[in-house]
Amino acid sequence: MTFDDITIATYQNLFGNEANKIIQELQPRKLNDQLKKYELKLKHYEDLYQNEINMFESKLIQTSLNHQHTQVGISMTLLKYYLSHHTNQLIRQIRYREACVHVKLVRQHHRHLLSKQQIVDVYPHIIADVPTIALNRLQLDYLSKSKACTKNGYLKPKTYLCTFDITDLYTMLPQEESLDILIEFLLQHDYQKVQNIPIDIIRKLALIVIKENVFVYERKFYRQVIGGAMSSAFTLTLANT
Repeated sequence: MTFDDITIATYQNLFGNEANKIIQELQPRKLNDQLKKYELKLKHYEDLYQNEINMFESKLIQTSLNHQHTQVGISMTLLKYYLSHHTNQLIRQIRYREACVHVKLVRQHHRHLLSKQQIVDVYPHIIADVPTIALNRLQLDYLSKSKACTKNGYLKPKTYLCTFDITDLYTMLPQEESLDILIEFLLQHDYQKVQNIPIDIIRKLALIVIKENVFVYERKFYRQVIGGAMSSAFTLTLANT
């Protein structure tokens, strides 16, 4: 019995909640087994091709006369061209299937790495220490001289003032790897251009979006220097590919 012979329902009956985990662990092994089968099939075709050539050539030599050597040579050449063409077609088919299996293995490995990545929590990084006690009367009177502090209504005797800087942002989207998979996806579906834009240009533009992401807050421009552009429409689409 092989992996293909066992249904998912059978795994669920045998292992319960662990069935999905076991199936995910066995899938790479199944793909590797398929690669081995393709290689053995390819070797079989090559051996079969060589055996047929040798047998045919031996029969021609045995049945031919001296004045027929030229005709025998022409026949052998034509036969070799025909069999070589047919064999190359079979080899291309097998190589294409192997490439598809390799793509599946790479994607599974990539998803496995993503699942193991640790989430970087966002913590305020204090760059200026301030008193942790509430404002006293003298401090409040000093700040009250500013119209900006008095008009917004946020300044109160129990107000705390602090400044902070976010040094890292949560992201589950590897930048270079995700773009590699995007280009691989386009090539696999025979896309050299998208809306007349070459895919290498698309990769460069996408990398700018991910690495040099900027945003506007209160009429000021800010640039995210660490992490990924996790909330943009482009990266959400990229993460789902």
